[in-house]
Amino acid sequence: MPSLLSRLLTEDFQARLRGIVMIDSTHTIALEPVTSQALAAIGYDPEAHELAVQFPSGHIFHYANVPLSVWLEFQRVPSKGAFYAKEIKRSGQFTGRKVTGTCTSCGDIGVLGTRCSDCGCSEYRSQAR
Repeated sequence: MPSLLSRLLTEDFQARLRGIVMIDSTHTIALEPVTSQALAAIGYDPEAHELAVQFPSGHIFHYANVPLSVWLEFQRVPSKGAFYAKEIKRSGQFTGRKVTGTCTSCGDIGVLGTRCSDCGCSEYRSQAR
């Protein structure tokens, strides 16, 4: 049973307390914070059938051609991380692409190709692993 304090705190505020960077929306896909150790937020664009998944690191991936039924199930399941791993990432049905990058000057995370909102010195770029 959740504590009174945890019920009073919003998921966004809880995410911030855990040190998770929340990016409110990207490419017009609004993100909803989720309670999960593996994921920070999820969102869906019903017109484009595109799913957005944000990780605790702050990085966001978009997945194309995701049916509305998958999105609705994703919202209902108790374990968002397990559902993502099995039904999205490992299913082979959906193509994912990373839409966030890191500022080379300060390390802030934001939407690829946009100017850093923290220092303004450079654009967010993908980093090689």
